Amino acid sequence: MKCSFCSTSTKDLSRHLKSNEMDGLNDRLEDADELEKLLGDRKAANNIIPFYSFPGSKYKRTSDEKVEIISKK
Repeated sequence: MKCSFCSTSTKDLSRHLKSNEMDGLNDRLEDADELEKLLGDRKAANNIIPFYSFPGSKYKRTSDEKVEIISKK
């Protein structure tokens, strides 16, 4: 069986991360560097998901430009 996002085998999903990126909260290159440090030498797939803001939410969506930069990290 495969992940619907990246075709990773489900037996490897323990190495499959999902990041919900929020403007000004966790969308800096420094945040991506910290995640990389936490993972160390472990290989992992990371799905970067921009937060979808909604009326009344104090959080905002990360810009497409930031998502693109972080995804290339």
